[in-house]
Amino acid sequence: FYEVYFFINGNVEYNVEGHSYHLERGDLLLINPLELHQPRISADQKDYERIVLWINKDFMFSLSSNDSSLSRCFDNTIPEHTNLLRLSYSDQEHLKTLLSELIKEQNNNNYACDLASKAILLRILVELNRLSLSYGEKHDTENSFSPLILSVLDYINHHYCEKPSLSS
Repeated sequence: FYEVYFFINGNVEYNVEGHSYHLERGDLLLINPLELHQPRISADQKDYERIVLWINKDFMFSLSSNDSSLSRCFDNTIPEHTNLLRLSYSDQEHLKTLLSELIKEQNNNNYACDLASKAILLRILVELNRLSLSYGEKHDTENSFSPLILSVLDYINHHYCEKPSLSS
């Protein structure tokens, strides 16, 4: 699954492929299916609020066109790619409204709710790609894993098409 993680509230460090991001209200994480990721929630955390959207790879491709790949914003092979988008207030509100509309549509049985949900999801994916294309800021991260873990991640990322053996 592709994962869209919209952070609303809390004290969270989010690890993606060995990079640690301290999340701020309204931050957006875009994570592709091959990226190892995990939130680290503060032990004294009382409130932790987020919206998470998982999108099946095949479904994502069915929504894309020959001219517009909707998975582009998740593509970590693009040199300017970043997992974290720190959005402006207006972009945060716009995205939160779209996500809320999608949730509302998914939780009702109104006529053509499936088509309405698909249309809203398409709007969200177009917006995410537009935001990603216009986003020029990379955020400093910390490598929060040991060198051994980082080397294992690097090995997996460069050899994921090969059949692994226990000895390798």
